[in-house]
Amino acid sequence: VIRNQIIGNDRLGGYWQSDFRSFRRFFSLGWDYQQTNIRSQPALVGTQSNNGFVRYSHQVRRDATLGALASLAFQDFSDAGDGYADRYTLEGFGTFLWPVGVANLRLQHTDLQSSDGDGGEYSLTWDQDWQSFRTGSLRTTLSLVRQDDINDNNTDWNAGLLYSGTVTQDVRLDADLIYGRTQAGVADDERSLDANLGVLWQISTRLALRADLSWSRIRQDPSVGISNQAHQRQVFVSLQYAQVSGTSPRILGRNLGVAGSGRVRGTVFFDENRDGIRSPQIPECG
Repeated sequence: VIRNQIIGNDRLGGYWQSDFRSFRRFFSLGWDYQQTNIRSQPALVGTQSNNGFVRYSHQVRRDATLGALASLAFQDFSDAGDGYADRYTLEGFGTFLWPVGVANLRLQHTDLQSSDGDGGEYSLTWDQDWQSFRTGSLRTTLSLVRQDDINDNNTDWNAGLLYSGTVTQDVRLDADLIYGRTQAGVADDERSLDANLGVLWQISTRLALRADLSWSRIRQDPSVGISNQAHQRQVFVSLQYAQVSGTSPRILGRNLGVAGSGRVRGTVFFDENRDGIRSPQIPECG
Protein backbone atom coordinates (compact mmCIF):
# COMPACT_ATOMS: atom_id res chain seq x y z
CA VAL A 1 0.00 0.00 0.00
CA ILE A 2 1.35 3.43 -1.00
CA ARG A 3 -0.56 6.47 0.23
CA ASN A 4 -3.67 4.35 0.85
CA GLN A 5 -3.54 2.98 -2.69
CA ILE A 6 -3.41 -0.77 -3.26
CA ILE A 7 -0.58 -2.17 -5.38
CA GLY A 8 -1.42 -4.90 -7.86
CA ASN A 9 -0.23 -8.38 -6.90
CA ASP A 10 0.17 -9.65 -10.45
CA ARG A 11 3.86 -9.50 -11.33
CA LEU A 12 6.07 -9.81 -14.35
CA GLY A 13 9.84 -9.84 -14.33
CA GLY A 14 13.08 -11.68 -14.83
CA TYR A 15 16.66 -11.85 -13.64
CA TRP A 16 20.11 -12.68 -14.92
CA GLN A 17 23.28 -13.52 -13.01
CA SER A 18 26.76 -14.66 -14.03
CA ASP A 19 29.54 -15.95 -11.77
CA PHE A 20 33.20 -16.33 -12.61
CA ARG A 21 35.44 -18.20 -10.19
CA SER A 22 39.12 -19.05 -10.10
CA PHE A 23 41.44 -20.37 -7.39
CA ARG A 24 41.68 -17.05 -5.51
CA ARG A 25 39.26 -14.73 -7.30
CA PHE A 26 35.48 -14.52 -7.54
CA PHE A 27 33.51 -12.17 -9.79
CA SER A 28 29.74 -11.94 -10.01
CA LEU A 29 27.24 -9.60 -11.64
CA GLY A 30 23.51 -9.63 -12.14
CA TRP A 31 20.34 -7.71 -12.91
CA ASP A 32 16.65 -8.21 -12.18
CA TYR A 33 13.48 -6.42 -13.27
CA GLN A 34 9.97 -6.53 -11.84
CA GLN A 35 6.67 -4.85 -12.73
CA THR A 36 3.34 -5.04 -10.91
CA ASN A 37 -0.23 -4.47 -12.09
CA ILE A 38 0.65 -5.67 -15.56
CA ARG A 39 -3.06 -5.94 -16.40
CA SER A 40 -3.45 -2.20 -15.76
CA GLN A 41 -6.49 -2.59 -13.54
CA PRO A 42 -7.96 0.86 -12.79
CA ALA A 43 -8.49 0.16 -9.06
CA LEU A 44 -4.82 -0.76 -8.56
CA VAL A 45 -1.50 0.98 -9.02
CA GLY A 46 1.66 -0.40 -10.55
CA THR A 47 5.34 -0.20 -9.69
CA GLN A 48 8.53 -0.90 -11.58
CA SER A 49 11.90 -1.85 -10.09
CA ASN A 50 15.36 -2.51 -11.53
CA ASN A 51 18.22 -3.88 -9.44
CA GLY A 52 21.79 -4.56 -10.49
CA PHE A 53 25.06 -5.47 -8.76
CA VAL A 54 28.73 -6.20 -9.40
CA ARG A 55 30.80 -8.08 -6.79
CA TYR A 56 34.49 -8.98 -6.75
CA SER A 57 36.60 -10.70 -4.09
CA HIS A 58 40.24 -11.76 -4.01
CA GLN A 59 41.96 -14.07 -1.55
CA VAL A 60 45.21 -12.16 -1.18
CA ARG A 61 46.57 -14.66 1.36
CA ARG A 62 45.42 -17.89 2.96
CA ASP A 63 44.17 -15.90 5.96
CA ALA A 64 42.86 -12.75 4.22
CA THR A 65 40.20 -12.00 1.59
CA LEU A 66 39.33 -8.54 0.28
CA GLY A 67 36.47 -7.49 -1.95
CA ALA A 68 34.12 -4.79 -3.17
CA LEU A 69 30.46 -4.54 -4.15
CA ALA A 70 28.61 -1.95 -6.22
CA SER A 71 24.83 -2.06 -6.55
CA LEU A 72 21.99 0.14 -7.72
CA ALA A 73 18.23 -0.01 -7.37
CA PHE A 74 15.67 2.01 -9.33
CA GLN A 75 12.03 2.11 -8.19
CA ASP A 76 9.24 3.92 -9.99
CA PHE A 77 5.99 4.68 -8.09
CA SER A 78 4.60 7.21 -10.56
CA ASP A 79 1.23 5.43 -10.73
CA ALA A 80 0.81 5.97 -6.99
CA GLY A 81 1.81 9.61 -7.20
CA ASP A 82 5.04 9.01 -5.23
CA GLY A 83 7.50 9.52 -8.08
CA TYR A 84 10.69 7.51 -7.78
CA ALA A 85 13.35 6.26 -5.35
CA ASP A 86 16.86 5.42 -6.58
CA ARG A 87 19.57 3.90 -4.41
CA TYR A 88 23.30 3.66 -5.20
CA THR A 89 25.56 1.60 -2.91
CA LEU A 90 29.32 1.10 -2.73
CA GLU A 91 30.77 -1.42 -0.27
CA GLY A 92 34.19 -2.70 0.67
CA PHE A 93 34.69 -5.79 2.81
CA GLY A 94 37.40 -8.03 4.17
CA THR A 95 37.65 -11.37 5.97
CA PHE A 96 40.66 -12.11 8.14
CA LEU A 97 41.56 -15.36 9.88
CA TRP A 98 43.25 -14.62 13.19
CA PRO A 99 44.50 -17.09 15.84
CA VAL A 100 41.47 -16.16 18.00
CA GLY A 101 38.89 -16.50 15.23
CA VAL A 102 37.51 -15.00 12.03
CA ALA A 103 36.96 -11.25 11.65
CA ASN A 104 34.68 -9.63 9.06
CA LEU A 105 34.97 -5.90 8.32
CA ARG A 106 32.51 -4.01 6.14
CA LEU A 107 32.42 -0.36 5.03
CA GLN A 108 29.37 0.86 3.09
CA HIS A 109 28.09 4.08 1.58
CA THR A 110 24.59 4.50 0.14
CA ASP A 111 23.29 7.47 -1.80
CA LEU A 112 19.50 7.88 -2.00
CA GLN A 113 17.76 10.05 -4.58
CA SER A 114 13.98 10.28 -4.56
CA SER A 115 11.11 12.59 -5.38
CA ASP A 116 10.70 13.23 -1.62
CA GLY A 117 14.31 14.37 -1.19
CA ASP A 118 17.87 13.08 -1.26
CA GLY A 119 19.85 11.44 1.51
CA GLY A 120 22.83 9.29 2.33
CA GLU A 121 24.05 6.62 4.68
CA TYR A 122 27.48 5.54 5.91
CA SER A 123 28.03 2.34 7.89
CA LEU A 124 30.97 0.47 9.43
CA THR A 125 30.54 -3.07 10.77
CA TRP A 126 32.89 -5.48 12.54
CA ASP A 127 31.83 -9.09 13.18
CA GLN A 128 34.11 -11.43 15.10
CA ASP A 129 33.69 -15.19 15.49
CA TRP A 130 35.75 -16.40 18.45
CA GLN A 131 37.05 -19.97 18.12
CA SER A 132 38.28 -20.53 21.65
CA PHE A 133 35.19 -22.42 22.88
CA ARG A 134 35.02 -26.19 22.52
CA THR A 135 31.40 -26.60 23.58
CA GLY A 136 29.95 -23.65 21.68
CA SER A 137 30.53 -20.56 19.60
CA LEU A 138 30.87 -16.93 20.66
CA ARG A 139 30.32 -13.99 18.34
CA THR A 140 30.58 -10.24 18.82
CA THR A 141 29.39 -7.49 16.51
CA LEU A 142 29.90 -3.72 16.44
CA SER A 143 28.29 -1.31 13.97
CA LEU A 144 28.10 2.42 13.37
CA VAL A 145 25.54 3.90 10.98
CA ARG A 146 25.22 7.56 9.99
CA GLN A 147 22.05 8.66 8.16
CA ASP A 148 21.59 12.08 6.57
CA ASP A 149 18.37 13.28 4.94
CA ILE A 150 16.35 16.46 4.57
CA ASN A 151 14.47 15.85 7.84
CA ASP A 152 17.17 14.83 10.33
CA ASN A 153 20.64 13.39 10.85
CA ASN A 154 20.86 10.19 12.88
CA THR A 155 23.79 8.22 14.26
CA ASP A 156 23.17 4.62 15.34
CA TRP A 157 25.54 2.62 17.55
CA ASN A 158 25.00 -1.11 18.05
CA ALA A 159 26.97 -3.75 19.96
CA GLY A 160 26.05 -7.40 20.33
CA LEU A 161 27.27 -10.51 22.13
CA LEU A 162 25.92 -13.86 20.92
CA TYR A 163 26.59 -17.35 22.29
CA SER A 164 25.42 -20.76 21.13
CA GLY A 165 26.51 -24.10 22.54
CA THR A 166 25.64 -27.44 24.06
CA VAL A 167 25.25 -27.95 27.81
CA THR A 168 24.85 -31.72 27.58
CA GLN A 169 24.27 -34.14 24.73
CA ASP A 170 20.52 -33.39 24.76
CA VAL A 171 20.44 -29.75 25.94
CA ARG A 172 21.38 -26.74 23.81
CA LEU A 173 21.70 -23.12 24.93
CA ASP A 174 21.39 -19.88 22.90
CA ALA A 175 21.89 -16.43 24.40
CA ASP A 176 22.46 -12.89 23.15
CA LEU A 177 22.83 -9.39 24.57
CA ILE A 178 22.37 -6.39 22.23
CA TYR A 179 22.80 -2.71 23.01
CA GLY A 180 21.74 0.10 20.71
CA ARG A 181 21.84 3.89 20.81
CA THR A 182 20.44 6.48 18.41
CA GLN A 183 21.61 10.08 18.48
CA ALA A 184 19.31 12.34 16.47
CA GLY A 185 19.72 15.94 15.48
CA VAL A 186 16.05 16.88 15.80
CA ALA A 187 14.16 13.78 17.00
CA ASP A 188 14.49 12.11 20.40
CA ASP A 189 17.64 10.25 21.41
CA GLU A 190 17.02 6.58 22.19
CA ARG A 191 18.83 3.81 24.04
CA SER A 192 17.82 0.15 23.96
CA LEU A 193 19.03 -3.03 25.64
CA ASP A 194 17.80 -6.51 24.68
CA ALA A 195 18.62 -9.84 26.33
CA ASN A 196 17.42 -13.23 25.09
CA LEU A 197 17.93 -16.74 26.41
CA GLY A 198 16.77 -19.96 24.76
CA VAL A 199 17.07 -23.56 26.00
CA LEU A 200 16.26 -26.63 23.90
CA TRP A 201 15.91 -30.04 25.53
CA GLN A 202 15.79 -32.98 23.12
CA ILE A 203 13.70 -35.40 25.16
CA SER A 204 13.69 -38.09 22.48
CA THR A 205 14.30 -38.37 18.76
CA ARG A 206 10.78 -37.05 18.11
CA LEU A 207 10.00 -34.91 21.14
CA ALA A 208 11.69 -31.65 22.19
CA LEU A 209 10.92 -28.96 24.78
CA ARG A 210 12.02 -25.36 24.19
CA ALA A 211 11.87 -22.32 26.46
CA ASP A 212 12.67 -18.74 25.38
CA LEU A 213 13.01 -15.77 27.71
CA SER A 214 13.43 -12.20 26.51
CA TRP A 215 13.84 -8.87 28.27
CA SER A 216 14.12 -5.43 26.70
CA ARG A 217 14.40 -1.84 27.84
CA ILE A 218 13.95 1.30 25.77
CA ARG A 219 14.74 4.79 27.03
CA GLN A 220 13.91 7.96 25.11
CA ASP A 221 15.54 11.29 25.92
CA PRO A 222 13.76 14.13 24.10
CA SER A 223 15.46 17.46 23.57
CA VAL A 224 12.45 19.07 25.26
CA GLY A 225 10.43 17.39 27.98
CA ILE A 226 10.82 14.48 30.36
CA SER A 227 12.60 11.22 29.56
CA ASN A 228 10.52 8.06 29.46
CA GLN A 229 11.45 4.42 29.79
CA ALA A 230 9.67 1.18 28.91
CA HIS A 231 10.37 -2.45 29.87
CA GLN A 232 9.12 -5.63 28.27
CA ARG A 233 9.43 -9.23 29.46
CA GLN A 234 8.31 -12.31 27.54
CA VAL A 235 8.40 -16.06 28.16
CA PHE A 236 7.60 -18.68 25.52
CA VAL A 237 7.43 -22.43 26.15
CA SER A 238 6.80 -24.86 23.31
CA LEU A 239 6.62 -28.64 22.97
CA GLN A 240 7.76 -29.84 19.56
CA TYR A 241 6.98 -33.20 17.98
CA ALA A 242 8.62 -34.31 14.73
CA GLN A 243 7.69 -37.34 12.64
CA VAL A 244 10.40 -38.45 10.23
CA SER A 245 10.94 -41.41 7.95
CA GLY A 246 14.10 -43.10 6.80
CA THR A 247 17.48 -43.15 8.51
CA SER A 248 19.15 -39.82 9.23
CA PRO A 249 22.96 -39.59 9.28
CA ARG A 250 24.57 -39.40 12.69
CA ILE A 251 27.77 -37.41 13.07
CA LEU A 252 30.35 -38.94 15.38
CA GLY A 253 33.38 -37.11 16.72
CA ARG A 254 34.52 -34.33 18.99
CA ASN A 255 32.44 -31.36 20.14
CA LEU A 256 29.24 -33.43 20.08
CA GLY A 257 29.77 -35.64 23.13
CA VAL A 258 29.15 -38.79 21.06
CA ALA A 259 31.83 -41.45 20.93
CA GLY A 260 32.07 -43.94 18.10
CA SER A 261 34.00 -45.13 15.08
CA GLY A 262 33.52 -45.22 11.34
CA ARG A 263 34.83 -46.91 8.21
CA VAL A 264 36.04 -45.45 4.93
CA ARG A 265 36.20 -47.62 1.83
CA GLY A 266 37.86 -46.92 -1.50
CA THR A 267 40.95 -47.31 -3.66
CA VAL A 268 44.06 -45.15 -3.52
CA PHE A 269 45.80 -44.71 -6.89
CA PHE A 270 48.28 -42.40 -8.65
CA ASP A 271 46.28 -39.92 -10.71
CA GLU A 272 49.04 -38.97 -13.15
CA ASN A 273 46.89 -36.86 -15.47
CA ARG A 274 44.99 -35.27 -12.55
CA ASP A 275 41.54 -35.89 -14.03
CA GLY A 276 40.13 -37.54 -10.89
CA ILE A 277 39.36 -40.79 -12.75
CA ARG A 278 41.14 -44.11 -12.33
CA SER A 279 41.91 -45.43 -15.79
CA PRO A 280 42.41 -49.21 -16.30
CA GLN A 281 46.17 -48.82 -16.80
CA ILE A 282 46.68 -46.87 -13.55
CA PRO A 283 47.87 -49.18 -10.73
CA GLU A 284 46.84 -49.00 -7.08
CA CYS A 285 49.07 -47.57 -4.37
CA GLY A 286 50.78 -50.01 -2.05
